[in-house]
Amino acid sequence: MGKKTYLTAAITIIVSSSSGLAHADYLVATRGEPLIETKHAVKVSVDDGLATITVLRSFRNEGSIADQVEMDIVLPWETVATGLRIKGKNRWYDGELMETEMAAVVYRSLTGYGPWKVKDPAILFWDDLGALGLWVFPVNPQATSTIEYTLLQPMDYRDGVYYMRYPALVDQAEMAVPTLSVVSKHKKAKVFINGEKIAQGKAVAIAKRLLTQEDADAYGPSTNLECEPDEWDEYWYEPVEWEEDYPFCHAAGEALVAVTAPKIDTVDVRYGAFGLFDGGSIIRLEIDAAKTLRPRPKKASVVFVVDGSHSFTVEGIDAALDFAAAFVPQLPDARYEVVLFRRHAQRLFGEFVPAPKWKQSLSAAPPVRLAAGNGSNLDAGLAMAAKILEPRKGPKRIIVISDTHMRSSYHNGLAHDALEPLDKDFLVHVVDLTPGSAGERAEAVRDDDHDLSPVALGHGGILVLVDEGLRKMDYREAARELVRPWKIEDFEILSGEMMIEEIEVPEVLPEGKGLRYMFYTDGDAAFVTLRGRIWNEAFTRIVPMDPEYGGSVVPALAFGSYVYLDLDDLEMMEAATAGGAVSPVTSYLSIEPGVRPSTEGFEAAEGGMLGMMIGTGFGFGGIGLTGTGAGGGGSAGPDYASILKLHADEASGPCLTGKGIDAEVRVRFECTYDEIADLDVYLDDNDSVRTCIEDALWAIRLPGEFDRHRLEYVIDLD
Repeated sequence: MGKKTYLTAAITIIVSSSSGLAHADYLVATRGEPLIETKHAVKVSVDDGLATITVLRSFRNEGSIADQVEMDIVLPWETVATGLRIKGKNRWYDGELMETEMAAVVYRSLTGYGPWKVKDPAILFWDDLGALGLWVFPVNPQATSTIEYTLLQPMDYRDGVYYMRYPALVDQAEMAVPTLSVVSKHKKAKVFINGEKIAQGKAVAIAKRLLTQEDADAYGPSTNLECEPDEWDEYWYEPVEWEEDYPFCHAAGEALVAVTAPKIDTVDVRYGAFGLFDGGSIIRLEIDAAKTLRPRPKKASVVFVVDGSHSFTVEGIDAALDFAAAFVPQLPDARYEVVLFRRHAQRLFGEFVPAPKWKQSLSAAPPVRLAAGNGSNLDAGLAMAAKILEPRKGPKRIIVISDTHMRSSYHNGLAHDALEPLDKDFLVHVVDLTPGSAGERAEAVRDDDHDLSPVALGHGGILVLVDEGLRKMDYREAARELVRPWKIEDFEILSGEMMIEEIEVPEVLPEGKGLRYMFYTDGDAAFVTLRGRIWNEAFTRIVPMDPEYGGSVVPALAFGSYVYLDLDDLEMMEAATAGGAVSPVTSYLSIEPGVRPSTEGFEAAEGGMLGMMIGTGFGFGGIGLTGTGAGGGGSAGPDYASILKLHADEASGPCLTGKGIDAEVRVRFECTYDEIADLDVYLDDNDSVRTCIEDALWAIRLPGEFDRHRLEYVIDLD
């Protein structure tokens, strides 16, 4: 990754700076007429974690002459533009994705001064990552022009909910407050906008007009999707009074849209690979873990098999019962019994008690049954648990809590024999518990290499090491590990059978977690493999590449993240064309049929569209001389490139002669008539020579045959 040079923005828009408020679009009228935005309507369509956003914007000219809309548009992270159309009277005209320089030249020529009737062209172009430029001309006096552009935004995921964002700050009086509506392919999906439940398809205003920095600073809340609820139970993983369907975070300056996802079976995976001509690939992989990885057992019967030996001590027995007490409320519809094992096994309650009566039953138990004794006959405890569970209906659970110091004659085969009466719908967990100091928070660590782990693994459960803690509250999170599986452990993502080196993969994938990966790689794979364990269940999911997703969505989304920096100009053109995306090398141009230079068009003296800068830094194609010329005169004119190169070589010669410069020296020139308006010298790792060349080139006096309003060329110095 990072092996290639990337290009500068293809079109740079020069406008007055905005007020500095973050996440706000900005509107300028080229001629200074009173242009106002009258409508900003956003429609979002959600399908399988991807939001397609259609944005309709209308502009009205309250002035006396035709003017041009120049707008900076801000985009949320990973959002890309994939379409543009313009409305002419009662009909829409779709835009065409064009090479950036060509789109700029065509747009400029169509908005120039001429004898023809006024009609509307519009151009949507790349300004930077997360920023677009939109120009529309003309907006006639006392009339309205309407355009519509399409955006793609991959959605975040958390706890069964997809999330997306849309800018929600308006810092100009001329701008309309956007409205937003959402529909989902999943018809039963619930939609929330800024935390308020909204019917699918209903449009609501999502922003306030903020005209000062103080207003923006006060605009809240200031948290993002990773924020925490206001109140947390100190000893519990989940937030207090969790509201299942309610989004709990907003993003400052952006409207937060939440859409409940369809039910997921363990994980939902989207994998696409866009293969480039040079053999590399753009990869996108999205993994959404089910909100509930595995459900709680319903109306289970649970037996805690507690070590009552002297080695465990009375304190250990008390800690084991505290651990059991922390487990009980997490499975509230179950019924419980305790079996203590020493030399022999003994029931504590003599019956299965419901969760609400646990505390009462424990208090009523004879103290002698809780006294420590000799012997660590685990198999006897398991045999008694199996005996009392065997006739019961529904799920059956055995949870062994011990210091795991067994007698020397013990082997795990004895445990398996003891459990033989339970032939189905049961599992066994083992807790190796080491009591500690009161108030210390307990942690449960899975250990598959423990001597007793086969007892658990052989019967559907796991063995965990639990250290510290003597209070019931200390054990809640540790006990949670045994209530139901809620994470995929030893999680791996492989390309075919090989680990993917370009990404970091968490060792544990919790339920409700979403992973998003996008990267450039030198190869690709027809499928990816997810592997891990859910308790003792081996998890494997083989995900084939989705050709539709990889063929269009993935290459488009490359221009919503830093992945595009790994592509050269040819690869960017390849990806942008496949994805229909605005990029550093592509723009959308939408033209009402019959558009020509009009009586309302711009004359040369008006500055050529406020200094539109055309170019891709190194020049599209990257070889020889590149550039465009436009302006007055209908003939081909002189060979400007050759003339410019001649002057540049002559001027820069003293800077290069005898300097031993082996690297290629490339210069981008922008000329306005016989003036060098701008230049950039590209030469790595030699600042003194670069400075010399820059000074020499800026001193060039162009001859009078440079009579075009705007010329731009990239040349290689000899």
